[in-house]
Amino acid sequence: MVLVSGCSSQAADGALTRDAKVVEVAPVEAGTLTSSYSLSGTLEAEEVAPVSFELNGKVESIAVNVGDAVQQGAAMATLDNDAYALQVQKASTGIGQAQAAVAQSKASVEAAQGGLSSARGQQDAAQAQLQEVEDGAREQELTQAENAVKLAEQAVQKAEADAERLSNLFEQGLATEDNKEKAQLALEQARNDYAAAQSQLSILQDGATQAQVDAAKAQVTQTDGSVASAQAQISQAQAGLQQAQAALNETQVSKAEAELQLSKTTLTSPLSGVVLTKTVSVGEPAAPGQPSFTVGVIDQLKVMLPVSSDQVSQWEKGQTVSIALGDQTREGTVQTISPTASGTAGKVEVEVVVPNASHDWMPGQVVTAENTENSQEGLLVPVEAVINTGGDPYVFLIQDGKAVRTTVVIEGLYQNRYHITQGLEKGDQIVIQGASQLLNGDLIEPADVAGDDTND
Repeated sequence: MVLVSGCSSQAADGALTRDAKVVEVAPVEAGTLTSSYSLSGTLEAEEVAPVSFELNGKVESIAVNVGDAVQQGAAMATLDNDAYALQVQKASTGIGQAQAAVAQSKASVEAAQGGLSSARGQQDAAQAQLQEVEDGAREQELTQAENAVKLAEQAVQKAEADAERLSNLFEQGLATEDNKEKAQLALEQARNDYAAAQSQLSILQDGATQAQVDAAKAQVTQTDGSVASAQAQISQAQAGLQQAQAALNETQVSKAEAELQLSKTTLTSPLSGVVLTKTVSVGEPAAPGQPSFTVGVIDQLKVMLPVSSDQVSQWEKGQTVSIALGDQTREGTVQTISPTASGTAGKVEVEVVVPNASHDWMPGQVVTAENTENSQEGLLVPVEAVINTGGDPYVFLIQDGKAVRTTVVIEGLYQNRYHITQGLEKGDQIVIQGASQLLNGDLIEPADVAGDDTND
């Protein structure tokens, strides 16, 4: 590589001129866009889940080892659960007692409701009786009482006639003394009934006495008190039922909590996969939150490949990638491409998913991905020819012996050469060494020409 910087000199006429700068130039060439890569990465499970106890305790049993297949929900290990089982038993006993208290409270409420119904019936009867006493007899009742007096009077008349007839017959020896006495008794009964009917009619006609009204009111007051007492008993019984139900609910919650704690003494797999790590042993204490196992899904594995940022444009989701492990090769598929570069090297992580149905490849193994591809032709220039300092990249195109700054569009990097899609044409002469020392419009002398002049 040759680069000779010129300087200003004074011409014969005294004018100050600037010497041409000697640089290395070359024509823009068309070439095949050949991309190649050789990358390596570490296999990882497609999905990984740490499995931890939520309780303190001593490990009582372990059901799996590293490499074992497990189904989601399968038991992996257990803690000593005697204390937790005892709490469940105590809670169950408490529920039985609370249920009995609820049943007893319900019976008390039903009994109080029955008492209230009876008290209200007596209250209704007392109020009706008071109403009748205060209102007096109705016309229909007076008519009935008058009819009863008439009937009773007729009965007395008939009884008197029968008694007189049997008395005469007895004196004539035609009736027995027993018949005579029965007739007298029937007469007395008829007279008593007549007197009662007249008394009832008189009462109805005269109305109730003040004493009868007071007695009826007293009876109503008494039944009102009975109703109030029955209502108070219902309220008390219902309050007792609510307390009993609350106690039952509390014991049921306690049992549910105890059962939950008991269930946590059994460690189960959160997914179907393979046991990747195990950190516990029987008899050792287990700390909550500390992974006892790691379970991973390895039907497919993934590998993160560090792709150079200037080559990531050649990768796309769904692309097939050849992945090698020793002498075995499998076809992987690009799953994701990170949107950002990481690290000082500016690498972009590309996730490739690799099929692993037989589970013979394992997480932690290092695999490689190599490939060389030839695509269409394009214009290629050396990377040294392109000035790319943060703005639009450019090269110096040689026109009429001068360096002309020319903006270009870069599509990718192929074997240390940029693929130019805009700004240049095949055969254009550009500066390939010394471009960083040039200014737009500088005079240019190609290095090989300078060498020939020196030889002269």
